[in-house]
Amino acid sequence: MSREIYGKVKALTQGEDPPFESVSEYLYSLIMADLGRREMGVDVVAYQLLELLKKPEIQAEIKRLLK
Repeated sequence: MSREIYGKVKALTQGEDPPFESVSEYLYSLIMADLGRREMGVDVVAYQLLELLKKPEIQAEIKRLLK
């Protein structure tokens, strides 16, 4: 892993209320998410699209368009 990428990952573990407590926790979450997607048979693009559709601003735009 490059120092630049490690620095970005490390930044996710620092500061006020970080999303991850450690680099290991971050890597574990990535591994589990990947294994889950593989077990479900969902490809990465479809998974990313599904995650995008969960965002409140996207849901609001969809609702606006359906009116």
